Amino acid sequence: MIKKNNKKIRKNNFLRISCVVIGLNSSKTIFDCLKSIKNSNYKGDIEIIYVDGGSTDNSVDLAKRINGVKVVQLKQENPTPGRQRNAGWKIAKGNYVHFFDGDIVVKKNWIKEAVRAINEKNKILAVCGIRREKFPNKNWYHFITDLEWDNDIGEVEYSGAEILVKRSIIKEVGGYDANIIAGEDPLFSFRIRQKGYKIKRLNKIMGYH
Repeated sequence: MIKKNNKKIRKNNFLRISCVVIGLNSSKTIFDCLKSIKNSNYKGDIEIIYVDGGSTDNSVDLAKRINGVKVVQLKQENPTPGRQRNAGWKIAKGNYVHFFDGDIVVKKNWIKEAVRAINEKNKILAVCGIRREKFPNKNWYHFITDLEWDNDIGEVEYSGAEILVKRSIIKEVGGYDANIIAGEDPLFSFRIRQKGYKIKRLNKIMGYH
């Protein structure tokens, strides 16, 4: 009986993570993306929110096929990633939010690794990792793109689209800029650092593009 209670206590100590995934006409990738998050080996609660930017393909239908995924449909004349991410984190229930683009297949152990790297005492409250091309040798485009995913490791100034952040900090910095169509990720990173918080990039693969 004591062992069972101890297990329950340990499980309750896990952070609840809300994964906000954005997409627009992402029917080729969104199902695999959402499924990979659902199959994570993280032992805590994971909430999955898919925010669709107004797709005209069957992205929404594919997302709804995965049990437990919350789907938010935005009707936007001028869709932006920032607007989609803001819509997601504002309804998220987790104390940490992990943002993903809908074209990545997340590694099974990534969320667990990201959560382990959080260090509130040292103000490391935003964590990212390394993206890779699934088939880097397919052609020159994939090869060059894979090289471009190489970034600095350790404490960094900027992250890409995939980042785990404490929800209270997202609120503190005002979320993402909803009005720009590109460059919202570096600006978001800048706002985090401006408040005195740190961003850490692990030397670990988050997932494959």
